[in-house]
Amino acid sequence: MVHAAEEPKPDAVYTRVNSSAKLHGTRAAIYARSATMQEVEPSYATAAQIHDCMEYATQKGYQVADGQVYEEIGSGHARKLPGVETLLRAGKEGLFDILIVHSYDRLSRDSSYLAVLLATLEGYGIRIESVTEPSVGSEVEESMHFMLMRAHEQLERENIAKRTKLGKKRAREERAQKPQEE
Repeated sequence: MVHAAEEPKPDAVYTRVNSSAKLHGTRAAIYARSATMQEVEPSYATAAQIHDCMEYATQKGYQVADGQVYEEIGSGHARKLPGVETLLRAGKEGLFDILIVHSYDRLSRDSSYLAVLLATLEGYGIRIESVTEPSVGSEVEESMHFMLMRAHEQLERENIAKRTKLGKKRAREERAQKPQEE
């Protein structure tokens, strides 16, 4: 479900900067993604993510305009999700200043693609903030630390998948040998 980006509502307080409306750097968008219709952990359901992001925006004094909530179901490993593509277009058009996510892995679980997304959004002048993780700074040291954490997480996910596959294979082999032993 991608909510199409709309123009900011006219009742918001705007100042004119170079003939385009800007809300003092507090216009926020929210992106939420889950891998399946019913995530295993309720905290990752898109409705829960959006709720947490809205609360975060309120606490920070950010304005989330109508049409600036991007929600979708899809794999975190995919590189062409419709919601992310729509979000990038809206960011390029300058429709928001801040992107709020529940956690960075909601944008992408692929650390190299996540780095591309973050750099693209930052290139548009958009600050990315996570409800559950420290913000990514523009300092090289902070960015390197962030990317190392993401790479470690990706490596751990891959190791878990390998161990799970190996465990299932061993269990099948053990089940296959049991009838022969009796």
